[in-house]
Amino acid sequence: MDARSIPPQLKLPVSSWFDRMRDADGLAELSDAAIHNIERLVDCSEFAATLVQRDWDWFVRAIESLDEVPDSGMLDELVADVHGMDDIDDAKPVLRRFRHRWMVHVLWRELTGAATLKETLAALSDLADRQLDAAAGLATKLVRERFGSVRNEDNEPVDLVILGMGKLGG
Repeated sequence: MDARSIPPQLKLPVSSWFDRMRDADGLAELSDAAIHNIERLVDCSEFAATLVQRDWDWFVRAIESLDEVPDSGMLDELVADVHGMDDIDDAKPVLRRFRHRWMVHVLWRELTGAATLKETLAALSDLADRQLDAAAGLATKLVRERFGSVRNEDNEPVDLVILGMGKLGG
């Protein structure tokens, strides 16, 4: 298969996606290269196609920077933002939206050849690791506010631990 072509069996779903997006603001102004890359994204991932459609305004603003390596500083900002929250229900949509945008960014880079496999896997693992940091930090804060600090035998505070089995970010 030519890297620039869509398999015949996927032409209809891709065409249907573009039909649904026909009146989306900014679509007509995108370059042919950007449209081609969107076709590849929609072709390869129904998940990404749905996310792009759902968060179109962000996508149009971000499209010029999607070829660049995702900024790890954004992960630090996410952790700080979530740690500053007072309610887990406020944190959930923030974590979810960030994850979705990061995943679209990583997939875009993978599909356009802008990223190596090592970069892609590192970006996915970094996302998973930092989202766990954000969630654990908020959970620790909320547990301490409600029940006080858990302490070890030396009376030092003990943080919550997340024990994961499997592939981090996989």
